[in-house]
Amino acid sequence: MLLLSPACSAGSENGAPPDTGNEEIVIEPDEDDGEDTGPVDADGDGYDDTVDCDDRNPNINPGELETWDGRDEDCDGRRDADGTFRGPITARATAIYEGQGYAFDLTCTGALERDGADFTLLVTCPTDPEDEMAQLLLGASVLLQIEEDLDAREAAYSDWEGRGTVRSSDGWDMWLDATLAWDGFDTVAFAADRTAASLAISAEGGLEWTPPED
Repeated sequence: MLLLSPACSAGSENGAPPDTGNEEIVIEPDEDDGEDTGPVDADGDGYDDTVDCDDRNPNINPGELETWDGRDEDCDGRRDADGTFRGPITARATAIYEGQGYAFDLTCTGALERDGADFTLLVTCPTDPEDEMAQLLLGASVLLQIEEDLDAREAAYSDWEGRGTVRSSDGWDMWLDATLAWDGFDTVAFAADRTAASLAISAEGGLEWTPPED
């Protein structure tokens, strides 16, 4: 309530009694002044709209358990296994050249980016620069790549099986069979293999979810 005291005057020209200065003018506030009433819990799940990422759905709030359904139930900013996964991958390539068999063990690095149903996996495998046959048969490096839109598949979000590609820095490429299995929302297992007439390659490893950089 706002109180205003008008200025005093000694008298009035029309004979009214002089203003004593004690008169108070009361201004009542509007019933609806448009001010924010504060946090609201519209869905009644115990979490107001300052922390609830979907205050229309009582099954989505910071206290919920995340499940494989393409939604962010626990309001942590990640749908299922969204984000970047990184980790070491081991690969082995064998080849036959001029009747001679060769085997190459490769230490690779894997990086997987997942956004909802879409993911891209890149596995980079450099070869030994001092191994002449590795340079001749494989090139300076080989790249294993998988790209997929899981919305186009009927498989569960936590599993994937399909084909990827292997590309050499020398220019050749071929397809390979691959699998991905999310053990949880923070880890994924990778395996791939392909046998051709004169070259075979297999790879496997696990990738861990990596928090985004600030």
